Amino acid sequence: MQIGEPSYLSAESGAIVVSDFRAADIALGGQGAPIATYFHKQIFGKVKKTISVHNLGGISNLSLIQNCELIQGFDTGPANMLIDMAIKIYSKEKKQFDKNGNWARQGNINLKLVNKMLAHKYFKIKPPKSCGREEFGEIF
Repeated sequence: MQIGEPSYLSAESGAIVVSDFRAADIALGGQGAPIATYFHKQIFGKVKKTISVHNLGGISNLSLIQNCELIQGFDTGPANMLIDMAIKIYSKEKKQFDKNGNWARQGNINLKLVNKMLAHKYFKIKPPKSCGREEFGEIF
């Protein structure tokens, strides 16, 4: 999430403000999450091994690092944003997320619904790929 208007922040603070990484990365042929993959490479890419880092935020993304080099980074689909939306609805906006998974633990897996969700066209696209609320927001 980007908070604040970058031009205003720069004008008011006198500081250089760098923003909108997603749009810039996509314009340059990337998949819109250059900071996550860069961070993963810096933290986990110091060994001569194959490492996969799967970040579960609102949207989940994966970074594949081999022998200290980032091979590929892409979004794998929705993660916490779906449960966060459900929590907001069922708590009538009193809660924003499922702290410690307490609500999720009380439920049962609905395999019919899971299979319907996994039939979404996004999961058939080969990486690299990116997604967002456009695919996996309220309409989904």
